[in-house]
Amino acid sequence: MNLKAIEKAMRKLKLPDEVLAQMNFDSMESAAILALLSKLPELLSEKQRYAIYDQLGCCKTGKYDAASKAFAKEHAGQPLTARITAMHHEGDAPYLNEDGTIGITVRCAVDELLGTFLSCHCIRRSHGKVFTQELVERGEMDFAAISQEYCGCCSGHWRHHLQRRLGVKLHLKKIGASLRTGDTVRMREFVYEIVE
Repeated sequence: MNLKAIEKAMRKLKLPDEVLAQMNFDSMESAAILALLSKLPELLSEKQRYAIYDQLGCCKTGKYDAASKAFAKEHAGQPLTARITAMHHEGDAPYLNEDGTIGITVRCAVDELLGTFLSCHCIRRSHGKVFTQELVERGEMDFAAISQEYCGCCSGHWRHHLQRRLGVKLHLKKIGASLRTGDTVRMREFVYEIVE
């Protein structure tokens, strides 16, 4: 999770200066990122937050993006349902919901709460050394209390590649997350509306 990317997205949305002033964008400290994520639901509407997450996401270039472009080219002209079915053969599993939204469920971790949190590529790469099981055991870090919107960056990643592969414009409608203790696999569900 990158505070600079969040700041850029907020400024692009022209959020009020009084909201932006409450953010510590100059810090890349892990605590500042968690504080910002906890603050967002208080300061912004769900619609505003999801508009920010739509702009985030890692791996929008390089090999993964090349694969998305190749998929789109191979399946050009096919209806949406055929493209979704074809993606199942690629290992991804988007699905068309009855209400016309597109969902994708992402396997995140095979570990406890800490492992689930660190399954976020951006957090693990940039801040993983800060978050340890020892902190949880000492009571200094309560992962269950962390806003589940920390995976908004991942929803931006999937939006980018689903749009490219499926040939439709999408907007995040819902982030669903499971952090139930005892699960062996954590799942994230991202649901997108098709924008006309």
